[in-house]
Amino acid sequence: MDTMTQSYRRHDRSLRLNFRFELGELTLVDRLELEMTPLPTNALEAFKPQERSGFWIEVQDQHGRARYRRSMPHPMVRRSEGHEEETVPRTVMWAEERGAFSVVVPNLPGGAELVMFGSPTDQPEIPQPAAEILRVPLRERRTQPDDHSDHREGRS
Repeated sequence: MDTMTQSYRRHDRSLRLNFRFELGELTLVDRLELEMTPLPTNALEAFKPQERSGFWIEVQDQHGRARYRRSMPHPMVRRSEGHEEETVPRTVMWAEERGAFSVVVPNLPGGAELVMFGSPTDQPEIPQPAAEILRVPLRERRTQPDDHSDHREGRS
């Protein structure tokens, strides 16, 4: 494991990214810096998302290399277990139309983007290949002020 990936173990700084979704649209609501230790990373071996199913997030560096990866239950899919009399329990899954969720990732010095991968939610009970769902910068991009934006009286 490289130094950057290990650095989150030495620092108790994390980022919480809050998302909301509605009818298939996923939006980043805000980013918050926290003083807490994030959950450890899953293995960082390289693989193709289409060869996996499920849901996971990655912190990637500016070159697209995963520096942190965490698998989790799909936040846009709900599960419920139940059974009728004299039958075995059965899990029912369905996609939510709207909702909100958060993810907490380490605030790695070289971390550039949070990338979400997930299987389609149209038939959540059937394992399907995952694909990239969303890619967002970990830090807000700052824009340079326009040199011509200050047009107060007497200035040109």
